[in-house]
Amino acid sequence: MIISTIAALYKTISDHKNSIEQQFTETKHHQFTSALASLWDYTIKDQAHANDKRHSVAAQLSQLLTDDQLQQNIRSRTTRDIIILWSRRFTGLLINLLCLFGSWVAIIYLTVQKDDLFPTLPASV
Repeated sequence: MIISTIAALYKTISDHKNSIEQQFTETKHHQFTSALASLWDYTIKDQAHANDKRHSVAAQLSQLLTDDQLQQNIRSRTTRDIIILWSRRFTGLLINLLCLFGSWVAIIYLTVQKDDLFPTLPASV
């Protein structure tokens, strides 16, 4: 019973992941196409506006290419790279939680022991 539930859950998650990847790929192709198709705008008569449009589309295409290269790098990660990435994330989270916990302990300790540590401070401060 438990094994079939885990298998069904695993299949559902993998199917969802595949559909998201497919949707992302189709959307990416449409973004490139729409950016290139927007270059042919015959309603722009002013040269300055045409240059602005050209620079805008060039920046948009540059950003799309950069995003595409980043996605290729992410997809080409090996298992070792993924393990290193997650271990770094886990270590950073652990250090952050330890600092947070240490801060709480310090605040509570100073609040409880304030009379012993600072006997000359007035109570109204």
